[in-house]
Amino acid sequence: MKMSAGIGLMIPCVLLLLNSGAVLANQVVNGTLGGSVYFYESIPFADPVLQWTFKNTIIAQRFPGGSPVCLNQFTGRCSLYVNGTLRLEDLRLSDDGDYHFSAQYPNSTFIKQSTYGLRVYTPVSDVKLTSNASELVWPGLDSVSLNCSARGADVTYSWSLQGAPLPQDHNYHLSENNTVLTISPVSDKDNETFTCTAKNWINSETSNGVSFNLASPVSSVTLTSNTLGSYIWAGEESVTLHCSAKGSAITFLWKLNGEPLPADSRYYLSHGDSPPHSNLFISPVYRNDTGNFTCEASNLLGNEESNALSLNLAWKPEDKIQCTVGPIGQDVELGCSWSGGQPAANVSLIFGNITDTKTNNITSKVPYNILRGSTLTCLGDQLGRTSQCEIVFGECQICPFEKSGLFYARYIFISSEPPKPLGHNNDKITETTVGGTLVLTLNLVNGLPANFTWRTPEGILTNTKVENTNFSSILRISDVTIKDAGKYECIAKNIIGSQTFTFNVQVKKNGLGGGEIAGIVIGVLAALFLIGIIVFFIVKKNKRSADNKRLNEPEDHLDFPTYATVNKQNGGVAETSMTNKQEDDKDDVKYAVLNFPNNSSIKGTSPPPVETEYSTVKSASQR
Repeated sequence: MKMSAGIGLMIPCVLLLLNSGAVLANQVVNGTLGGSVYFYESIPFADPVLQWTFKNTIIAQRFPGGSPVCLNQFTGRCSLYVNGTLRLEDLRLSDDGDYHFSAQYPNSTFIKQSTYGLRVYTPVSDVKLTSNASELVWPGLDSVSLNCSARGADVTYSWSLQGAPLPQDHNYHLSENNTVLTISPVSDKDNETFTCTAKNWINSETSNGVSFNLASPVSSVTLTSNTLGSYIWAGEESVTLHCSAKGSAITFLWKLNGEPLPADSRYYLSHGDSPPHSNLFISPVYRNDTGNFTCEASNLLGNEESNALSLNLAWKPEDKIQCTVGPIGQDVELGCSWSGGQPAANVSLIFGNITDTKTNNITSKVPYNILRGSTLTCLGDQLGRTSQCEIVFGECQICPFEKSGLFYARYIFISSEPPKPLGHNNDKITETTVGGTLVLTLNLVNGLPANFTWRTPEGILTNTKVENTNFSSILRISDVTIKDAGKYECIAKNIIGSQTFTFNVQVKKNGLGGGEIAGIVIGVLAALFLIGIIVFFIVKKNKRSADNKRLNEPEDHLDFPTYATVNKQNGGVAETSMTNKQEDDKDDVKYAVLNFPNNSSIKGTSPPPVETEYSTVKSASQR
């Protein structure tokens, strides 16, 4: 009973204390989005009515002897304990605010009240780092800004480079709230990864990494060829030059002998970026591609030139190999020539027991008297490409030789002959105009090499140019005048003999009128008429003369020269007799009046009894 009396006295005291109006002070509780918080209360005894309100709405309550319940927006998200403590779960931003608690005892007017302030905070999340940098950043030239963003309350920001704090001695500039980092200008040191970290009192989170595509300067410029040092035949083959380099956004400039590559349809350029390179395709290669090719690689940071590369060009000698023969004193110089090639051709001379080889040209001196019945062979070889010629020295029909005079008579070889024209017409008329250019061309059939001499109406003029090869000659006259009209002669001579070829040139004034043209036509027609009359009488006369001559002597050999002995008798009227004696061949040209009586002439004639003919007799050296 004493104990019961003690307890009975305690309850009135507690009630008295509660009834004294004591209320717990407001408390602020921090919570995180999605988290949970407790509002702690303590009711030591009795079984009061418990009630929690939020924004004037009951959210939890318990009646004496009953079970606690959560109402409205906190249904399923709260727990109410018998001592009045309230637990809120799965916090939302809308849960932020003040919460009021009250406890009312039965049979009593006492009510206990408390107020709690809930602050719902958002943790840091969605931290992102972005950059305004272009695809390629040029160190020393470009500036870049990085922006760090995050979700959360009371967030602060910090920056790092490759996981370490930003260097202090660099061009880094931070905004007031540290969300923007500006790098001005970017340098080579900024070639690593940037990150930012966002944090508040709840948590921290690091962003994605951002790195720059820093441009690099030009380096390692190298020029190579697909020919691997082998010869490239000009006019026949193609070649590809390859220029490679290291660096960013490189452009290439090709050069030949230090100058930009000339415009030429044979040059084709192509480029690529992975890795940077440029190709020069030349098709076909020409002789003027001789020299040093280089390529220059450049970008915004500088430039560099490659090594020099020259093409290993080859081209054939001009024309075919030539066999030559020429007198030197009492001997003969045999020669083989195949020059003008790159590389120089090997030329071999073979004659009897003589065999010798040199490049381009080779000669050998031999006595003239060993030519008869021999063969000169010339062989040319240029990198496996060959050419051959021969001169066969047959038995000569007439081979006089005078040692004291040191001259040669004409050799007549079975396999050789004097120069022969290729499609030339001595009667052709070449027309040109005053002030123009006259071009006369003589082409020979390939045989023995020839020398050429031109004769013009006025001699060789200052405005005349002659171009010769072994088998052709071209005469050019610029600024033609009326005086340049007339007959031109080209004398072609080889070791066998010579021939003269005629060119008939007419020079017209520019802009002939109709009357002048008509006059020319009438004049030409009149000339043709007169020529026809003259030809008629000449043919008639020649026919009569031919009828009066008979050539019956079997000893007449047309293949051998016949010499005339002139006997000056009978008061200057010379009679002749025919002979084959060499000593009768004189140097001078003689004119003889040949009297052929009907009964005494070596060659029989028919009347009239005496007929006078004029003949020209030349020495053997002139044949």
